[in-house]
This record gives sequence, C-alpha cells and structure tokens, in this order.
Amino acid sequence: MKSIFTLSALALASLMSVNAQAVSWSLSGESVTGTRLGVASLNDVGDAAFGPIDSDLAEVIPTTSVYMAGFDGFTAVQGGNSIDVAMSHSAVAESSYLGDTSTAYLELLTSASLDNAFIVDANVALDAAATAPVRYLSQSFTLMADAGESVGMQALVTIGLYADHEEESTPGIMASAFSSYQVFLNGNLLDADSFTGFGSVNGEFQFDALIGDTITLQAVNESAFSASGLMLNPGDAPHALVDGEFRASLQVAAVPEPEAYALMLAGLGLVGLAVRRKQNTAR
Repeated sequence: MKSIFTLSALALASLMSVNAQAVSWSLSGESVTGTRLGVASLNDVGDAAFGPIDSDLAEVIPTTSVYMAGFDGFTAVQGGNSIDVAMSHSAVAESSYLGDTSTAYLELLTSASLDNAFIVDANVALDAAATAPVRYLSQSFTLMADAGESVGMQALVTIGLYADHEEESTPGIMASAFSSYQVFLNGNLLDADSFTGFGSVNGEFQFDALIGDTITLQAVNESAFSASGLMLNPGDAPHALVDGEFRASLQVAAVPEPEAYALMLAGLGLVGLAVRRKQNTAR
C-alpha cells in the first residue's frame, strides 16, 4: 500500500510540473508618431491647432507599463458667431492585465469633436476638419521565463484584437475612422489587418514562439471629421463626435516539453501497474 501511495505522489508531482509552467511579459521599444490637426472657419475667419504627438509619451515604467495622452482644442470666432473644435487621444500598454502576468495588453483611444456652436448671423459658411491620431504606436513585448522555465522553451501565444468606431454628426459633416495593426515575431511579419468605417470587429489568432522571443505590435487608430461650405443660420447647432478604440491582448502559455509528458505518463502507468498487482494478489 505504501508503494502505491509513493507512486501516486510521483505521478501527481509530474502532473503539477506540467501545469505549473508559466511565462510572463516584459515591455520595451515603445515609440509613437503622428500629428494632431484641427482647423475651423466661419465665413473664412477662424483658427487652427496643429502639433506632433511624439512628446505626449507621458509615463514609461521600464518593462512594466507605457502611458501617453494628448488634447488640443480651440474656438473659431467670427463676429458674434463661434464654434469649438477638440481632438484627444491616449495609449496604454501594460505587461499584465488585472494582475494576470501571462496576459499583456495595449489600448488606443481617439476622439475628434465639433460642438458648442453659437450662430447669430444668416448664411454663415462653416469649413472645418479635425484628425485625432495615434499614428502609430509601436510596442514590443518580450516573453520572459518564470519559475521552472528557461529561454528557448516553447510557448503558445494567443492575440485577441478588437476595434470599435462610433460617430454622431449633423448632416453635411463627413466622419471617418480607421484602425490597423501589424504583428511581428522577432522582426518577421506574422499578421496584419485594418478596419475602416463604423461599428465593431474582433478576432483572434495563435502562433508558437520561444521564451526570449520578442513580439512587436504596431497599431494605428484615427478619428476624423470634415465639413466644407456648410451654410448655417441663427440657432443652428452643427456638431460632430467621432470616437475610435483599438485593443489587443497578448496571452502566453508555456508548452510542456515532451519529457514532462513522458514523466507524467510513466508515473500514471506505474500507479496502474501497482494497482493491478495488488488486485491480483488479493484474489
């Protein structure tokens, strides 16, 4: 009976070694490029805002998190007429999600708006355009070995992708939104896609990697609107709100080495053999 307990413990330990394997993420190589742009005029009198977003990289905690955000806005004024334009964007990358170190994530948000119109004159011509980009964020995620793992061991990576574009605008104002991504493994392109228009899309794909490999995600998210020669009269309240969102989650699981499976199967086989021998002896 004691030998059966011993063999059972060995089999259980081998099974736990198969399931206990884990891999985590480390961040590196973040970069962002793009330009905020907004213009608006009433009867050819107005204002504009323009600026690169590179300097919006607000906070980087090495290997752990990246955060950036930016906002710009202005009021176009002509006589007693006025209207506001605003653009905002943010990006977040984390090496863990809600404490789960096996899952990293990235999120991009953009918004462009035209609002707070105050029109007192007749036949006021509105020309306006705005673009709120994160164009683009490049972020690298490196597979790190946890306890029981080592560089070069196999891992399975699952990437989940989600994009959502929403808009609400006055007739005569054109809205647009765009998201895209490219995924690289050690510099080699694995997958790429884009989404234009409004609504939401999602997807998922998997691939094999090795602990120590680097996965780079390059993502774009852009929200924009434009209006040309839109005629306004007292009391008119033209508006536009365009929101874009792109998210990606990167989940990794270690793939047990063949030796681990062999050890588990051998242990279970020995337990079965010992049980059968005990049954035969009892007969």
